[in-house]
Amino acid sequence: MIETLPIAERKINLGLLTTSNEVRSAIDGLPLDEQIAAIHDWFEPHIVSSGIRQFVLSNDRSHLAPEIEVTLQDIQSGQAQVIETNHSRYAIDCFERMRMRLRLADESTEGQPMEIQAAARLIGGWQIVTDADNTITDHNYIKKEMDGLVDPLLLGSRIADPLHGPHREDFPEVYAAIWKPLLEYFPEIFYEGGNLAPIRDGMQELFAYLQEQNIDITVVSTNFRPFIDALIQRVAPQPETVRRCTATTHTTHGTVVAEKGEILQIIAQAYPENTIVYIGDGTSDYPTIAENVRSIVAVYFALENSSFAKELEKLRQDDPSVVYFTYETGADIQKKLQEITAP
Repeated sequence: MIETLPIAERKINLGLLTTSNEVRSAIDGLPLDEQIAAIHDWFEPHIVSSGIRQFVLSNDRSHLAPEIEVTLQDIQSGQAQVIETNHSRYAIDCFERMRMRLRLADESTEGQPMEIQAAARLIGGWQIVTDADNTITDHNYIKKEMDGLVDPLLLGSRIADPLHGPHREDFPEVYAAIWKPLLEYFPEIFYEGGNLAPIRDGMQELFAYLQEQNIDITVVSTNFRPFIDALIQRVAPQPETVRRCTATTHTTHGTVVAEKGEILQIIAQAYPENTIVYIGDGTSDYPTIAENVRSIVAVYFALENSSFAKELEKLRQDDPSVVYFTYETGADIQKKLQEITAP
């Protein structure tokens, strides 16, 4: 469990988290289960007092508390920087070089099985970019929460999911009102969630194989940094080498709340020598298959029978440049990678 700052050192407006300093102080230092219970006591009244519930119902930001507007301005600054970066001359040139590389690979393997096409697309170097929830972790964790066996706080971002749409269109507002205070006060709860989450069969072996082959790995998740840090610590033999981009990433330009398609474009610019192999499972991965993004992704792995796999199947019917395979375990991914990268 990670260390938390003493309450006097925590940089947050106490009014966002609780109605009195005495209650806040009483929570600090309690066992994890008692902290969770106290946070739930805070949660329902807070979504009213913060204005987030009224905002979600009306889409009127005037309902939001002034402190939340400050955070949203920071997020907008970070988001503007992402957009500017992805539309820069360097980015455009980088994406075009990647698309040309993949087009040449496809021309050389036209009419061949998808495994041959994939192999050609990875010649010259490749990297892994992977989702976390229900990809590295196992779906049974979410099922246990739905059955009342796991507290939603221990699933990281899930506690506030009902407050926004299926594609997290209200994520910045929900983050500013709900998750930001929780993350600043109680990162150890999110970290504990990453410690408890069941890992999908074969994922530890997959990470070991990739690191033995010196393949760069980036975890891109709509969950939060403490949760992902704990998860990577468990799944990777060399966790310190795994890059991570979580639901909110802090930069000198502001807090970045970006969907995965935007993040893939940032990764493609940062590491242009390696084509991207993307691993995902669901709707949060849909932005990675937008036309302007999938044209710079070499290979996809999608969870068997998932909505993500079905979308890729539809795309492949009309666009033979969409190369994908399905998996149920990490071993499935490892076996396919070994097959298509064999000398």
